[in-house]
Amino acid sequence: MRRTRRLLLLTIGLSLSAPALARAQTFAIEGFTLGAQIGAEELERFNCSPSPWSGADRECRKKKEWKQVSASMSLFLDHHERLQLLSQKFDNIPMTEKSADEVIAAHSKRFALEPRRMVKQIGADKVIVATWGDVELRDIDIQTRLAAIHGKQGDELLLVDLINNLEKSALDVLPISQIKGGKGAIWTFYIRSGAPGWAMARILSGGEGTPR
Repeated sequence: MRRTRRLLLLTIGLSLSAPALARAQTFAIEGFTLGAQIGAEELERFNCSPSPWSGADRECRKKKEWKQVSASMSLFLDHHERLQLLSQKFDNIPMTEKSADEVIAAHSKRFALEPRRMVKQIGADKVIVATWGDVELRDIDIQTRLAAIHGKQGDELLLVDLINNLEKSALDVLPISQIKGGKGAIWTFYIRSGAPGWAMARILSGGEGTPR
């Protein structure tokens, strides 16, 4: 169990690094700071294409794997290459509620903000959602849920479900929230009973926008 916790913190801990000039309540993941301009040299490590989200001009993606863990990251940039939204997903993580709490506590210290937490039980599994800043999670309306059932939901970048499967969540009447408000951060931890789970982080400049 101790080795498992070390692996999780090593994995998630990458997201705690930020530029030396970052100040309290600056939202950053892996040194990428919300609103900052991303240099061309840094973007060479990513594959970029037009953004599916109207709040950004293009999306730049990369994926890496080590041991049994895989991690993917997407940067959503405006036409000045400034970061508007970052999404990062860690898969196949040996996670416990305690290790998730440690990650939340570390981010709360870094952001100099207390998080808002939501904890849900799904069978034997548990989901923890933590948010910081001005972002809000609001229940979706019936039209959005019906669209998700048919795989035609609006901007899925701004939707948060508990199992990372919008269509199944919509069909099974599981909670789905829409991101509203302003600048902030969101972490979702899926703690699977007897098996590895996953974690997803997002920092964003605002919870508004529609897909292209």
